[in-house]
Amino acid sequence: LVRGRIFHARNQKSARKALQKGFDIKAGITLVPFEEGQYMLPDLPVLRVSGEQADTLVFKGLTVDVKTMPVDTATFEIHDIKGQIQYPVTFAEVLPWVLGGLGVAGLIALLVWLGVRASKRRQEALKPKDPAYIVALRELEKYRSDKYWAPEKQKSFYSGITDALKFYIDERFGVDAPEMTTAELFAALKDDKDITPAMYGSLKELFERADFVKFAKAVASDEDNARALPLAVSFVTSTYQTQLEKETAGEEAAEE
Repeated sequence: LVRGRIFHARNQKSARKALQKGFDIKAGITLVPFEEGQYMLPDLPVLRVSGEQADTLVFKGLTVDVKTMPVDTATFEIHDIKGQIQYPVTFAEVLPWVLGGLGVAGLIALLVWLGVRASKRRQEALKPKDPAYIVALRELEKYRSDKYWAPEKQKSFYSGITDALKFYIDERFGVDAPEMTTAELFAALKDDKDITPAMYGSLKELFERADFVKFAKAVASDEDNARALPLAVSFVTSTYQTQLEKETAGEEAAEE
């Protein structure tokens, strides 16, 4: 450092020439005071070497006064530390909560629906079932109209009547009528004492005619159509009355 400027010597000879001309030394120190007051800086020694001689130069320490900013006590108010800056909420931040809420709402709706369905099933299971003859007569009543006698509707007419009768026969006689052909069905009913021979023959004729209409596309006459429904109703009511008489007789015998 020569006269306040940094000097770079290429060799030792150049350095000695610079020293003979004289030089200035400047030093600095950084202070970070946290309280006001006076601070005494220590002496700062600097070693000076010239050839074989060495000397110590001492920079005398200084006193530093640290002062705070003046406070106007007339208008001074104590304030709390400022809180964190609140940034506006973005859609990306809200989206997971929205999707989560929709998922929870959907799950709740599903659980409610399952609970209602299970409750309805329990109520239906506890609800007393109508007797087989009531169900059969209700189904037969749907076909009490000559509009089903039209050739294009006869298949539906005879299918409805025979399906109702098969359901009743299954419940009343314990015969798996819905899974049987006409021949198999009447072979199973042939020896049943609750069916009179006349009723057996008429009912068999009705089922055979229904097979021709359903599978061979035959067209039944109006006379046959007119007899079909009354015959089916008569079979249900007569065999049900026979069963009812047997049950009544059994109860009377048990009481005696």
